[in-house]
Amino acid sequence: MGLGAACLASIGEITACLFLAAGASIALLKLAAGYGVVSLPVLFVVFHGLYGLSGPISVNAGQPLNPIFSTPYALTPFMIAYSLATSALGVGMFMARPGGPSSSRPQVGRPIGPAALFAWAAAASGMQVINFARAGGIPLLFGGKTAAQSLTNDLVLTLPASHFAIAAMALTGWSLRFAPPGPMRRWCVSAALAGIAPLLASAIILGQRGLILDWLCAGLLGLRLGLPSRFRAGGLVLVTVGYVALGLVYANRAFVGAALATGDWSDVLSRGLAEDRLIEAINPAANEFGTPLGNFGEFVGAGISEHRWGETYVRAVLLPIPTRLYPGDKPVQIGMDFRDRFFPELALEGSIAGTAYSSLLEAYDNFGVIGSVVVYFLLGLVLGWLGLLATRSLNVGTLVFCAVLSSGLISFHRSDFADSLLINAVFGVILMVVARRLVEHRPVAPVIGHASNGMTVTNPWEL
Repeated sequence: MGLGAACLASIGEITACLFLAAGASIALLKLAAGYGVVSLPVLFVVFHGLYGLSGPISVNAGQPLNPIFSTPYALTPFMIAYSLATSALGVGMFMARPGGPSSSRPQVGRPIGPAALFAWAAAASGMQVINFARAGGIPLLFGGKTAAQSLTNDLVLTLPASHFAIAAMALTGWSLRFAPPGPMRRWCVSAALAGIAPLLASAIILGQRGLILDWLCAGLLGLRLGLPSRFRAGGLVLVTVGYVALGLVYANRAFVGAALATGDWSDVLSRGLAEDRLIEAINPAANEFGTPLGNFGEFVGAGISEHRWGETYVRAVLLPIPTRLYPGDKPVQIGMDFRDRFFPELALEGSIAGTAYSSLLEAYDNFGVIGSVVVYFLLGLVLGWLGLLATRSLNVGTLVFCAVLSSGLISFHRSDFADSLLINAVFGVILMVVARRLVEHRPVAPVIGHASNGMTVTNPWEL
C-alpha cells in the first residue's frame, strides 16, 4: 500500500494517496503490535503516523500549518517520501523476525522499594533545580518555555534531569508489574510522585507536554513492556483523555507562569481556555505534528539539489563529545543549522518552535528519495531487534535503556538523528549500567509467590 500511495502522490492524486497511506500506516501498526501493544515498535509507528499524516491531511482539507511555514507546502514530494518510508519500515520490521511472532518468555523479577524509587525521582528533580539555579533561578519559571529551555540548554554540562525522570518512571512501572496487590503498590507510586513533584510542576508551568509524555510512556513500558497484549477500547479511551490533558498543558503554556507570578489567573481562564486556543492545542497539524511537512516544504522550496551523502549522521556521532574535549571547533548540530538557515528570526530568540529538522527530511537531505527507503529500512531492523529483546530477555537494565530510548523514538520524527536517537541511546546505556549496578546487584530475596499477572515475585519488603 505504501508503494501505491507513493505512485498516487507522484501523479497528483493526493486525496487517494492519503487514504492509501493511512491504510499502510494501520497495517504497519498491526505488524508492530506483534511485538506487543506496549513496545518500542508500536510507539515509533504511532508517532510516525501522527507526524507524517497530520500535516498533509490538514493541508489537503484546506487548513494551513503554523504561520512560520511558507507556502506551498511541497505536499507531493513529502507524501512520496513518507509512503516509501512506511513501506521500508514495514519490510525492516518483518525481516527482523523471519520466523514470525514468538511468544514472550516468562519474566522473573522483583519490585523496587519505595525508598529507591523516591531516590531516583528526587535525583531528577534535584538536577532540574540545579539547572535552573545555574541558569537564573526561579524567575525562569515565569519567563516562558522558550527562555527557560534556551538558558538551560546553553549551560555547560546541563544535568540530565528528564532522563533520570524517565528511568524513575520506568522503574516505578516495573515495581507495579511485580509487586503483589496491596499497600506496596501504593507506596511505590506515592514515593515516585513525591520525588518527581518539583520537576513535574516545572513542566506543567512551562507547558512542556513532551516531557510529561516521555514520563508517562516510560511508566507504561515499565508496566507492560515485553508482555503479550492487544488493543483494547479502554486503552484507547485513556490515550484520548491523556492527549486532551496534554493539550490543555500546551494551551496554557504562555499563561500559567505569569499567573503564578502576578496572582492574576484571568488570562488562564479567558485566553488559555478559549475555544480557538484549545482547538489549536488539540489539532495535531496546528502544533508540532505538522512541522515535518512544514520543514520539508521549506527545504524543497529553497531548491537545494546537492545531497549530503551521510554527513549529518557522521556529524551526529561527534556531537556527544564535550566541547572542552573536542579538538578544534565542534560542528553545529544539524537541527540548529537548519533553523538558523531557514528561520533566522527564531534563532535570534533562541527558539526551536518545531523547526529542528525531521527524520524524514534528514534522510531526504542526505540521499534524496531513496534515503527514505534505506534509512527507514534500517530503522525497521533496529526496531524489530529491540522488540525481540524486550520479549526474550527483559531485565531492569534493558528496561531502563528502552525507556530512555523511547523518548528519542518520539522526538525523532520532528528532530534529527543526533538530538533524538543518538543522545538518548548514550544516556540510555549510562542509566542502564547505573540501574543494573544499583538494582540488580542487590541480594536476591527468596521467591514466595506470584503476582496477579502470574509472574514470579520475591518478598517486596526484603529490599
